[in-house]
Amino acid sequence: MCGIFGIVRFRGEVPREKIAEMWKRIEHRGRDLFKVWVDGEEISAKTVEKCMERVPESFRVLIAQNTLSITGKPCFPKEKNGKVIASNGEIFNYRDGQYDLNAFFSLPLEKIRGIYASAELDTEKNILRLFRDPIGVNPLCYLFNEHFFAFSSELKSLRPAGKPVHLHPRKMLRLDLERKKIEFEKHPLGLHRPEKFVKAYRNLETLINSAIEMQTRGLKRFGIMLSGGVDSTLLARICQEHERKFVCFSCGTEESEDIRAARKIGEEFGFKVKEIILDEDMVLENLGRIVHAIETKDFVQVSIAIPGFFVSQASFEYGNKVVFSGLGCEELFAGYYKYRKHPERIHETCMFGLENIWINDLYRENCISMINTQELRVPYLDLDVVNYSLKIHPSMKVKDGIEKFVLRKIAEKYIGEYAWRKKKASQYGSGVVKIVERLARRYGYKKKSDIVKLVRDF
Repeated sequence: MCGIFGIVRFRGEVPREKIAEMWKRIEHRGRDLFKVWVDGEEISAKTVEKCMERVPESFRVLIAQNTLSITGKPCFPKEKNGKVIASNGEIFNYRDGQYDLNAFFSLPLEKIRGIYASAELDTEKNILRLFRDPIGVNPLCYLFNEHFFAFSSELKSLRPAGKPVHLHPRKMLRLDLERKKIEFEKHPLGLHRPEKFVKAYRNLETLINSAIEMQTRGLKRFGIMLSGGVDSTLLARICQEHERKFVCFSCGTEESEDIRAARKIGEEFGFKVKEIILDEDMVLENLGRIVHAIETKDFVQVSIAIPGFFVSQASFEYGNKVVFSGLGCEELFAGYYKYRKHPERIHETCMFGLENIWINDLYRENCISMINTQELRVPYLDLDVVNYSLKIHPSMKVKDGIEKFVLRKIAEKYIGEYAWRKKKASQYGSGVVKIVERLARRYGYKKKSDIVKLVRDF
């Protein structure tokens, strides 16, 4: 995982200091190597500043990448056969499991299975393409005006120059450098609306196992966000069955349901569980950094982000570079109350949730993990798992008033009675909302959501 950044100049100057400032805003995404491709020359250094010192004052195209090296030596952006590619991501099905971004030089996009946000420059045709994995696990943003075109892994990097927007994960952006015009193409991969539903779930179990096996292959050790719910507990048990080395991290107040559940599950299955016990001062001290990471003061978004922030921070301090999450199961298997309340609209609501999960949830979770230089992996959102899950009959997702029924039936084989444990949303199960309520009272706010007013700027 890493950060990518680039600028195509049309007219006028873009000072190197300004470019360095923008790129530096995403340096937390990877500090192993900083590399620039600029008008045919490749420059690498240990810092943004050292890299930019060697960039000419006048240039046409600059493509940069700062890398968090997971399994190999960082080497992108890279030029080969008339193409320059920079990519924030991992490819899971190339060269027998090596997470090798060289796949973009040798495979058509429809055969690539992974998480990625990429920029590809055709130096002969003067065409720049931007594209993401079709679920939108890895973010990619852009800014376009009469003076330049810029792209980056995070919105905050481009904000000093204007109002950036997210690239839709199922659209590919095409910039003609000569005509100074952008067009959009349909991604060759995407979410498939089912022609008919199925009621079997053995294939789903196989696909989930395959996704977790692929995404954990080659990792010496990694972290797992363990809340005590069916999603994260099943994830940890499958990793255990594949004999992976991992550490679980659970976050919450001492009396919270999530901490108690994770502690009990760790003892039951022999997981190594590191607890992060939250208090008011911890949350207050890190509130500004959390808001800066997710780029919003929306109370719901901030409260959801708090446990993930402390888990990724603890995973980083433990020496991991990758942290796994059970994100996506609510949308895949109808885990929210709204599905049970409106059973006649289960499929449509699931489809809508998955089509839009990249807008808030994935961007928030990616940014909150990467602010701690942790690569986030979400195996339940593997494209094969997603497209098969969409075919499962709605009656298998909510049955007898039980949400995520089909996932719980699969999980029962691995975690027994814990498959049927009902869990609150993370901000409630971790006790975060109660902490925020106490903080609000401490500072004289009438509403707990007013606590974000303490963050004056980000």
